[in-house]
Amino acid sequence: MGLRHAGAEDRVKRLALAAAALALAACGGPRLGDPAFALHDCARHALIDADTGLPIVGAEDLAAHPDGRRVYVSAYDRLAVEAAVEAGDPAPDGGLYVVDPMQLSAASSEVRSIIASPSKLVIQHLRGLRPHGIAVSGDRLAMVNRLQRPGGALYPAIQQYEISGGAAELIDSRRSDTYCAANDLAFDGDGLVISLDRKKCPGWAFDERVLGVAKGRLVFYSRDGREEDLVGGLKFANGVEVLSDGRFAVAETRRNRIYIREPDGSGRRLKTPGGADNLTLAPDGRLIAALHPDLIRLGRYRYGHRDTAPSRVIALDPDTGDIELLFEDRSGETFSGATAAVLMDGLLVVGSVRDAGLLVCRKAPA
Repeated sequence: MGLRHAGAEDRVKRLALAAAALALAACGGPRLGDPAFALHDCARHALIDADTGLPIVGAEDLAAHPDGRRVYVSAYDRLAVEAAVEAGDPAPDGGLYVVDPMQLSAASSEVRSIIASPSKLVIQHLRGLRPHGIAVSGDRLAMVNRLQRPGGALYPAIQQYEISGGAAELIDSRRSDTYCAANDLAFDGDGLVISLDRKKCPGWAFDERVLGVAKGRLVFYSRDGREEDLVGGLKFANGVEVLSDGRFAVAETRRNRIYIREPDGSGRRLKTPGGADNLTLAPDGRLIAALHPDLIRLGRYRYGHRDTAPSRVIALDPDTGDIELLFEDRSGETFSGATAAVLMDGLLVVGSVRDAGLLVCRKAPA
């Protein structure tokens, strides 16, 4: 795919990002064995909007409900949105969808379509929906909704809902300069732990994007509006998860590591074989991380300059740092640019920043 409606200024920024990625991409890392799910165990399935019948693109984040009966999918077509904004046209909406894990488990190489039910959140409360990071806990769901101002500048809102069946009630929505750079979030009691991937926002910061100055943060936001800084100096703070005993995990994409914040405020850094994106928790307590093995190729893919980018998914023990490789597609031909994954009942489900549908992996019968 060639350049898509890219203005001169945007092209300069994207070339600068590619140069920054070249300088920041780490080499080496832990040695990995064969993936638990081979390429032949996996297939990309179209994700179809049950209301419109249209395919869903860019399932950037996933969240499995603790009851095991629902997987929430956050999706929007970034290239389509950016092209519309540049052309001065109305940007297409994204969507928050619910998928039945039983349907995922039944998917096979012969059945390539999965029907996704649009959440009632879209109908009842939201316009201009651009869901990014999402989290679910019991009867609550939270999202980073990447709203846009006229001209295309992002202005995310942190939104929380109470969910019951197919209905939802908006209970909190906050927009401020603090959350302009919000990327992901996770529930912690009655509050949220939120990752801010950069400091300069809105706008474009040369020192952070090109020179790699680490200004990302992790903050706590309580339901009553109290804010507290947890961790600073992060190099592109991305996916976040709350672990046991008051610990938090946050992905530092441009440092190829996951930062574990201990209850006493100290931190441990666990090396990852690629830039970690979104994080989820497996039933056994391990972190499931979608990784970007090549940040340069990811950037070119993200902005429409390439058709594919490699994907990698790992399970990481937050106590020991031990890593199990779950899935790898070095060419990106099966599934490109993986950004999120959930592991449940022997089933691996993977989403992407730009690819269509979902990747579903399960071990073939012996």
